[in-house]
Amino acid sequence: MAISNRDRVGRGLEILTDGLGPFVEAQMSAAVPDGRDWVELLEARDASRHGSERQYSRSDARFLLRVLTEEWRGVNGDHVRGGARCRGELGVRRGRR
Repeated sequence: MAISNRDRVGRGLEILTDGLGPFVEAQMSAAVPDGRDWVELLEARDASRHGSERQYSRSDARFLLRVLTEEWRGVNGDHVRGGARCRGELGVRRGRR
Protein backbone atom coordinates (compact mmCIF):
# COMPACT_ATOMS: atom_id res chain seq x y z
CA MET A 1 0.00 0.00 0.00
CA ALA A 2 1.26 3.46 -0.88
CA ILE A 3 2.15 5.96 1.83
CA SER A 4 -0.23 8.92 1.97
CA ASN A 5 1.01 12.48 1.84
CA ARG A 6 -0.27 12.97 5.39
CA ASP A 7 1.93 10.09 6.54
CA ARG A 8 4.93 11.49 4.66
CA VAL A 9 4.49 14.92 6.24
CA GLY A 10 3.96 13.39 9.67
CA ARG A 11 7.13 11.34 9.33
CA GLY A 12 9.03 14.42 8.16
CA LEU A 13 7.90 16.35 11.24
CA GLU A 14 8.98 13.45 13.46
CA ILE A 15 12.44 13.46 11.86
CA LEU A 16 12.64 17.25 12.25
CA THR A 17 11.70 16.99 15.92
CA ASP A 18 14.20 14.20 16.55
CA GLY A 19 17.01 16.31 15.08
CA LEU A 20 16.01 19.75 16.28
CA GLY A 21 14.83 18.80 19.77
CA PRO A 22 18.20 18.02 21.38
CA PHE A 23 19.78 21.18 19.94
CA VAL A 24 16.99 23.49 21.14
CA GLU A 25 16.95 21.73 24.52
CA ALA A 26 20.69 22.21 25.03
CA GLN A 27 20.67 25.87 23.99
CA MET A 28 17.59 26.86 25.95
CA SER A 29 18.59 24.90 29.07
CA ALA A 30 21.97 26.60 29.10
CA ALA A 31 20.32 30.03 28.86
CA VAL A 32 17.88 29.54 31.74
CA PRO A 33 19.11 30.52 35.21
CA ASP A 34 19.38 28.03 38.05
CA GLY A 35 18.46 25.02 35.96
CA ARG A 36 14.81 26.03 35.69
CA ASP A 37 12.61 24.43 33.04
CA TRP A 38 12.66 26.71 29.99
CA VAL A 39 9.37 25.29 28.67
CA GLU A 40 7.60 26.15 31.93
CA LEU A 41 9.05 29.65 31.80
CA LEU A 42 7.72 30.18 28.27
CA GLU A 43 4.32 28.79 29.29
CA ALA A 44 4.13 31.17 32.26
CA ARG A 45 5.27 34.16 30.21
CA ASP A 46 2.81 33.45 27.42
CA ALA A 47 -0.01 32.88 29.90
CA SER A 48 0.61 36.31 31.41
CA ARG A 49 0.78 37.91 27.96
CA HIS A 50 -2.29 36.23 26.49
CA GLY A 51 -4.43 35.70 29.59
CA SER A 52 -4.84 31.97 29.10
CA GLU A 53 -2.71 29.00 30.00
CA ARG A 54 -0.73 27.39 27.24
CA GLN A 55 1.02 24.06 27.35
CA TYR A 56 3.98 23.32 25.12
CA SER A 57 5.67 20.08 24.29
CA ARG A 58 9.32 19.44 23.53
CA SER A 59 8.14 16.87 20.98
CA ASP A 60 6.08 19.41 18.98
CA ALA A 61 7.90 20.48 15.80
CA ARG A 62 5.83 23.66 15.54
CA PHE A 63 6.81 24.68 19.07
CA LEU A 64 10.51 23.99 18.42
CA LEU A 65 10.39 26.05 15.22
CA ARG A 66 8.68 28.86 17.11
CA VAL A 67 11.43 28.81 19.73
CA LEU A 68 14.03 29.08 16.97
CA THR A 69 12.31 31.91 15.14
CA GLU A 70 10.89 33.93 18.05
CA GLU A 71 12.95 33.21 21.16
CA TRP A 72 16.47 32.83 19.84
CA ARG A 73 17.53 36.48 20.07
CA GLY A 74 16.84 36.47 23.79
CA VAL A 75 18.92 33.34 24.26
CA ASN A 76 22.22 34.23 22.65
CA GLY A 77 21.86 37.66 21.06
CA ASP A 78 21.76 36.13 17.59
CA HIS A 79 18.80 35.49 15.44
CA VAL A 80 18.29 32.60 13.10
CA ARG A 81 19.24 33.81 9.64
CA GLY A 82 16.09 34.52 7.71
CA GLY A 83 14.03 34.19 10.88
CA ALA A 84 11.54 36.91 9.97
CA ARG A 85 10.93 35.38 6.57
CA CYS A 86 10.70 31.93 8.13
CA ARG A 87 8.17 33.16 10.71
CA GLY A 88 6.04 34.58 7.93
CA GLU A 89 6.22 31.40 5.91
CA LEU A 90 5.39 29.21 8.91
CA GLY A 91 2.43 31.41 9.74
CA VAL A 92 1.10 31.22 6.19
CA ARG A 93 1.53 27.46 5.99
CA ARG A 94 0.00 26.88 9.41
CA GLY A 95 -3.16 28.69 8.33
CA ARG A 96 -3.69 26.36 5.38
CA ARG A 97 -5.16 22.90 5.62
